[in-house]
Amino acid sequence: MNVAAESPSSATSTHERPSTTGSAMIKALAPMVVVDVVLPLATYFLLRATGMGSFWAYLISGVWPLLKLLVGVARTRHVDAFSILILIFIVLGAVTALVTGDVRTLLVRDSITTGGFGLVCLISLLFARPLLFYIGRTFATDGSPEGYAWWNGLWQYPTFRSSQRVITSMWGIAYVAESVLRIVLAYTIDDLDVVILIMNIVPFVVLAGLIFATIRIATRTREGGEARRAAAAAAELAAAEQK
Repeated sequence: MNVAAESPSSATSTHERPSTTGSAMIKALAPMVVVDVVLPLATYFLLRATGMGSFWAYLISGVWPLLKLLVGVARTRHVDAFSILILIFIVLGAVTALVTGDVRTLLVRDSITTGGFGLVCLISLLFARPLLFYIGRTFATDGSPEGYAWWNGLWQYPTFRSSQRVITSMWGIAYVAESVLRIVLAYTIDDLDVVILIMNIVPFVVLAGLIFATIRIATRTREGGEARRAAAAAAELAAAEQK
């Protein structure tokens, strides 16, 4: 019996697994929370305190995610399709909001964006490898060719493939539901300050829950693989002793 073929954990037999953990993933996402939630909310309520209207305060507060995108592109000197897509959404949303003059249009735009991401996740299940496989590779490796090779090699194991499809389904359903919820809230709560506060917090509550659930699923998958590998090794050893 080839023990190396029994579990995802055995992929380390070719080279050492990149050192990444759930805490490392959360640490990597911390700047996102600061730039996409803390700074926009602080900017919005500061501008509101000076007497600025909700529309312009919200529109200006959205400059932080745009700056983060531009700084990232300038630092890496690389523009990928995802960055272009985000920029298009930001520009189209701002133009639409300026034309309509309605802050709720901006709020709905954000909801449609996350809902679209959820739909893409679900649609990707129809392809050979689901979307979260590629997103997970970004966070679960150190970005080196060896790390990517390690991650890609895990696809040969049925339990890993199953976990990636479960995780992708979970993210897709969650973000479609979150999108619907935010659109409903945008048009049912009269106080715009309350709506904006909720609309900025809800996505990251959902994100935190998804990250926690993803880490749990990944941990169970890894532990299950290690248990099967140990059992296979013990069985192989017992068989060798009987000879």
